[in-house]
Amino acid sequence: MTGDAIVSPPLDDQGRGGLLSRSFVALLVTSFTVALNDNMLRWLLVPIGKTLMNDNLARAVGLAAFTAPFLLLAAVAGFTADRFSKRTVMIWCKAAEVLIVLMAMGAILAGNVWAMFILLLMMGSQSTFFVPAKFGSIPEIVRGSLIAPANGLIGMVSMLAIIAGTWAGNVLYDLTTIPGEGLPGTHRWWISAGALLTMAVGGWTASLFIGRLPAANPHRRLSLQVAGETFRALKLLFSHRNLFLVAVASSFFWGLGALSQLMIDKFAQSELFVSQARTGPLLGVLVFGIALGNGLAGIVSRGTIELGLVPVGAAGIAINAVLLCTVPESSPETPNAAAYWWTMFWLWTLGLSAGLFDVPLQAYLQKQSPPESRGTILAAYNFMAFAAILLASPSSWILCEGLGLSARQVFVVSGIATLTVLVVIVSQIPRQTLRLILEALIRLGYRVRIEGVENFPRHGPVMLVANHVSYLDGFLLGVLLPRRVRFIVFADYFTGWWVRWFAWLAEVIPIYPGKRSIITSLRTAQEALLEGRVVGLFPEGTLSPDGQIHEFQPGFLRVIRGTAAPVVPVYIDGMWGSVFTRSGGRIVWKVLRRLARLRRRRVLVRIGPPLSQPQDAEQVRQVIIGLAAGRYQPELETNPEGATR
Repeated sequence: MTGDAIVSPPLDDQGRGGLLSRSFVALLVTSFTVALNDNMLRWLLVPIGKTLMNDNLARAVGLAAFTAPFLLLAAVAGFTADRFSKRTVMIWCKAAEVLIVLMAMGAILAGNVWAMFILLLMMGSQSTFFVPAKFGSIPEIVRGSLIAPANGLIGMVSMLAIIAGTWAGNVLYDLTTIPGEGLPGTHRWWISAGALLTMAVGGWTASLFIGRLPAANPHRRLSLQVAGETFRALKLLFSHRNLFLVAVASSFFWGLGALSQLMIDKFAQSELFVSQARTGPLLGVLVFGIALGNGLAGIVSRGTIELGLVPVGAAGIAINAVLLCTVPESSPETPNAAAYWWTMFWLWTLGLSAGLFDVPLQAYLQKQSPPESRGTILAAYNFMAFAAILLASPSSWILCEGLGLSARQVFVVSGIATLTVLVVIVSQIPRQTLRLILEALIRLGYRVRIEGVENFPRHGPVMLVANHVSYLDGFLLGVLLPRRVRFIVFADYFTGWWVRWFAWLAEVIPIYPGKRSIITSLRTAQEALLEGRVVGLFPEGTLSPDGQIHEFQPGFLRVIRGTAAPVVPVYIDGMWGSVFTRSGGRIVWKVLRRLARLRRRRVLVRIGPPLSQPQDAEQVRQVIIGLAAGRYQPELETNPEGATR
């Protein structure tokens, strides 16, 4: 599979509302209560189980009981999300949660540990049905351009609920248990009952405020063979290769997260020698980091699906997992407080990286899944994700008991495994990765403001024409404009093998000396326009020697002939005088002066209205000169469609 296999798609406007609409806010509240109650009940029952049975067995059974429904019922849950209104599914899930909480309190009062885990299994079952309905409803509730930020908010809220639920469950256990006196969890049991029921009933009430959502496929029928239905759902996901690869990457994230949870508990007990009560904050800070990463990913995406964040997140996971090895040693007699706080810090940065990793994958799955089978595909993905989570338990047993690795060493193994995943991801999406890295570097050195971005066509062919004052102009426009640009560039700039590789990644169209080669390059650019791409050109043909806009060569007019592509004029201001221009003498002195200032250079990119069939190159040049003077609307005739002539 080539680097072009997965492309970040532009988002349309399928959905109806915004992030502050009643339906989306209700979805956020409902999702919060589901995640909070799931974890509050789990972390109340697991410590009770550890008191009534073997610690390791209780921990393993608790993970299996909550995870198994996502494997066994994934296909049925996907069918339900497609066959019925996703709003109706979510309302019934929350109603079931109220009954499950009541029965769980009865099992606690009876001291029946296996009944508790059966009810935890039931809690996992209602979540199994809730999750595909929740994620599948996002494109139906919000506008297409808001899907990535909406996923960031949903992920952040869910992660915050997990933090609160994990902490609250352990607190409820402490409040309702007196060691050596009575059954665990039964002392002042009404505290637990009140907390769990409040969240269950509150979430059910919030679900009623979600707007009506029509069933995606009301005529679909469910096969009685559940295993066969699961297999068909996985087969459907596999038939969409890009979706399958994204699902595999996201499943790796969830499996690694589950393994990290188990290893954090082991690390706290055998490396930091802290009490069980102090283990909760370690778990919480990891999830808190993931929540912040989710929100940050939504902000960085800015209305697109930014797959370039995935390798950045993977690199962060690998580095921070290995850095956990640097935590100072501790001992049972004198626990090291510095070790505890360093562990919290590295777990937080690990979670932050993980949040950046998964949000673009979730958004891609939701947006690119066919609407009529979106629920089935998301259910198949959930099956894969929770299979990875369930595999974390035997994996931890093999690593710790079979191979005798410590928690520190398991984190190192996880980091190495993530590096392997990083290499695979970069090989699949090299261009998205390069774009994000270049954008980060540019924003590190320059404070860029873009004006008139609404003038840049979101779809269709575009010929981008700009003034040329620095060697960075192409990079600047290539990474900051809303669409990928193929620049026409002289081949003399790409003599080294690594530069040629970079040019391939950037999809430049090289111009070689000779009339025939020039004709071939222009024809290649014309074909790119006919494919609906954006082609960029600096018609001055060379860097400006004085920062002024010089004569334009007319070659770009030949390229757009017969393509119906408008010319989008762009003016770049603020680069003259920088290191990468012809001003100010030798580059060494320019670098030294730049370092002495220690502040980012202000750069303005001003985009003008599209020009349809300009008369000559000088007309386009005058428009860009007008943009330099602050005139957005050129003093030219405008056709009825809004394109300027």
